Amino acid sequence: MELRKSFNTKFSKETLKQVIHWIGNDKEKFDQLMQCFFDSNVNIAFRAGWTASDIMLKNPDMAKPYLVKLINALKRPLPDSVRRNILRTLQKVKTPENRMSLVYHHAMCSITNPKDAIAIRCYALTTAAQICKKFPELIPELQQAITLYMLPNATPAIKSRIKSILKELKGKQITSFLL
Repeated sequence: MELRKSFNTKFSKETLKQVIHWIGNDKEKFDQLMQCFFDSNVNIAFRAGWTASDIMLKNPDMAKPYLVKLINALKRPLPDSVRRNILRTLQKVKTPENRMSLVYHHAMCSITNPKDAIAIRCYALTTAAQICKKFPELIPELQQAITLYMLPNATPAIKSRIKSILKELKGKQITSFLL
């Protein structure tokens, strides 16, 4: 299978499944996929990112060799689709401790940026919460960001995610400020 060609044609959920099946656990094929993920062509990067994210969520070990590159990519301007897929992956894959501050910083930037797409902000919220579990001293900062930047215009779905994250972090008493 020629990945670039697959990503350049009409891409569907069925195509996604075919590519995932073709790659399986093959690290060389996954490397080809990750090269497409960092391609300058936005459509190729988006489709490869969607595919890579699905694979890394199912098999986090596949992500390990690429985590630093994924995290460092957040330092530069990226299309929303690429940022979304990076944060989607980082919310579930264990972040190396020496990169947690950088990931937390970028997650907080997305949480506090009302211009970011809601999916990016939600994935950033979950990613920041995962880091707060390791560094509980960050919880008040995350709570404040949620209160100031996410709650004012939150949909019921976002409020639900916020509530469950805050319960995980602090216990049931924290949810009283949502009411």
